[in-house]
Amino acid sequence: MACKVPSNNLLDLEFSFLRDKFPKSHKLFVLRFHSEEACLQFILPDNTRVRFQVNFLQGYPKVKPLWTVDQSEVQGLGIELNLNDNDNDTQCPLVSKSAYLVKKLCTAYNIELPQEVTGMVEEFCDLYKPSYQADLNSSDIVGEDNDNANDDDDAYYNDDEFEDYSKYDDVADFLPEDDVPNQADWSETDGSGVDTGMSAENRDFLEKMRIQSYKSTTTEEENKDSTYLASAMASDRLLKELRDIYKSQAYKDKIYNVSVEEDNLYSWEIELFKIDTDSALHKDLITLAEKNKGNSIRIHVTFTASYPYEPPFVRIMSPVLHGGFVFPSGAICMELLTPQGWSSAYSLESVILQVSATMSKGGARISFESDASLLSMHSAQDDFKFIVSSHKEGWYTPPPNEG
Repeated sequence: MACKVPSNNLLDLEFSFLRDKFPKSHKLFVLRFHSEEACLQFILPDNTRVRFQVNFLQGYPKVKPLWTVDQSEVQGLGIELNLNDNDNDTQCPLVSKSAYLVKKLCTAYNIELPQEVTGMVEEFCDLYKPSYQADLNSSDIVGEDNDNANDDDDAYYNDDEFEDYSKYDDVADFLPEDDVPNQADWSETDGSGVDTGMSAENRDFLEKMRIQSYKSTTTEEENKDSTYLASAMASDRLLKELRDIYKSQAYKDKIYNVSVEEDNLYSWEIELFKIDTDSALHKDLITLAEKNKGNSIRIHVTFTASYPYEPPFVRIMSPVLHGGFVFPSGAICMELLTPQGWSSAYSLESVILQVSATMSKGGARISFESDASLLSMHSAQDDFKFIVSSHKEGWYTPPPNEG
C-alpha cells in the first residue's frame, strides 16, 4: 500500500539515493523507510546498535524533520550529537544528517569511514538538484496528496517491497537473519551476570511484544479500522518504558501493576494499590476492599503513533472518584497530561506516580454508590477536551510546599 509521501519530490529522491548507498546487506548502517518516518541504525563493532528515528513533518523540506535517539545508546561516546539543529542542514536534510551521523559515530568508535559516505551530500546534489529544486518552492510536500502520482513511482513505497521480517524468530529491528541480536536487553542479568531485577515471565512477555510490534507496524490505511495506530518510534519507546517499569522498585514493591490490554502495546491498564497513607483516598480504598469491591484504582492509558511527542490519554476506569482533580467521567485535570504541559522526557512511571500524588493531595474520594461500569472512554475524552479548552490562558502552579 503506497504511503502518503508524494512522488517525484525531494524526499522520494533522498529515499532512493540512500537505499542504493546502504542496502539491507550493509554491515555498518541500516535504514528502513516507512510512511512518513524512517529508522536508521548504526551497527557497532560489538554488534549492538545505535538507533535513530526521524519523522518528516508537513512542509518538508522547508520544515526540518524531527530526529530522536535513545540516550542510553549514546551515553559515554564522548561526542555531542546535534540532531535537531540546522547548522549542517543542506537542501537535502535526510541525506545530510545521515552522512553527519555516520561520520560522528565512526569517529567515536575509531571505525574507518565507509567509502560511500565520502562526498555523499555533494554527490546527491550534483545528481538530483535539477530534479528537486522546483519542489523546494512548491507545495508538493510531505502530508499532502498528489493525485498526479503515477503507479510506478508509488510502487517504490509499497510495503510489499520491504523485507518480510515475519520470517525471523526475533524480528529484530529489520536486521538480516544472520545478524539478529540476542535478548540481553530483556534478560534477568547483564553481561557480567549482575541481576537486573526482571522476572523471566516479564522478560518473555517483553520479547513477545517486541516481535509482535515489528510484525504489526503497518501503514495508516491498513489500520484505518483500528483504534490504535502503530509507529516504530512509539513502539520502541513503549517497549523501553515497559522494560524500565518491570525493573523499577515501585513496581516490585507492588505500589502499582501494569498490564498490556489484549496484548496491545498501545493500550495499558494500571492498577494503583498503594496511595498516600495519610490521605482520605487511602482510607476509602480500605473500605472498598472490605466491601469486596476491589483493592485498587484502575487507570486506562492509551498512546498514539506520535508518542512520546504526544501525551498519552489517561483516565480512571474504576472506582468512580470525585474531587482530587478527577471528573466523574474519569478524566483527569492535570497540565502534565495536556500537549501544553507534556514533555517527551517524562517516563511513564513518573506519570503514574504523579497521578497518584495529585489525586491524594487533591482530596479525591471514592463514590461508593456510583457504578463504574457506566464510565466510558468517550465521555472521559469529552471532559478532557473541556479541561484543555478551559485552560487556554494557562494553569495555576501551586507553591512548592503544596507539591
